[in-house]
Amino acid sequence: MSINKFWREQWIAKVYASAVELFHLSRKEPENAETPLSDLARQCANTVFAENAGTIVGDKEVVARAFMQKCREGFAYEIGKALVEDAQSSIAAHQTQEARVS
Repeated sequence: MSINKFWREQWIAKVYASAVELFHLSRKEPENAETPLSDLARQCANTVFAENAGTIVGDKEVVARAFMQKCREGFAYEIGKALVEDAQSSIAAHQTQEARVS
């Protein structure tokens, strides 16, 4: 593996982790309640990429394409995880409400 590829992969992993963190924080904010999760994921990925673009060493186009590919692959899982979390909290809230009524 070339040194450029190594650093590109490290950069992508770090920035992707930041994008995922921002996504999970942003989706819980009231102003994002109506935003589709796929749109929110894209917005978070774009925001974090733009904030960190100045730290790219090497070919920015190659890194951008690789980062977006990682986001397309990884955010599908994160969106599914968010949907499951939301469903579980909705079920728990419903069960709590039923317990109070009983």
